[in-house]
Amino acid sequence: MAILGIFSMLLSGCVKEQVPTKKDLVGEWKSQYKEIFTLNDNDTFTIENLRSEIFFWPTSGEKINGKGTWKLQKINGSWRLSLRYSAYTKNGTTEEIKTFNDIFYIQGSGFLGNNLPWIITSWDENDDYSRFEKMK
Repeated sequence: MAILGIFSMLLSGCVKEQVPTKKDLVGEWKSQYKEIFTLNDNDTFTIENLRSEIFFWPTSGEKINGKGTWKLQKINGSWRLSLRYSAYTKNGTTEEIKTFNDIFYIQGSGFLGNNLPWIITSWDENDDYSRFEKMK
């Protein structure tokens, strides 16, 4: 028991939580479904081919393109990417919107999920998810 306590103290002292930064997130991200979003240094984003299921909309198979602003937030102990859309296109029809927000989850790799590289995920209505990885 004492060995376990010592190991636990050593482990907690050696493990430093990494925190995602704006610099880590700026760039182009692509999912396994060929959805692409680009986070720009000026806090704007564009998104292409996002599956409508991500928004829990009743129609399925529609693709969303959009633009707006983004910010990195820590909510309830978890890192999130908050997107605020200014406009989006659904199946070729552009719609201006006053306020529409979306939250993506940021997680890291490694044992505690807090190391580089970062991964961004979003769950859909069917408990499937899009896993975005940063393009080199």
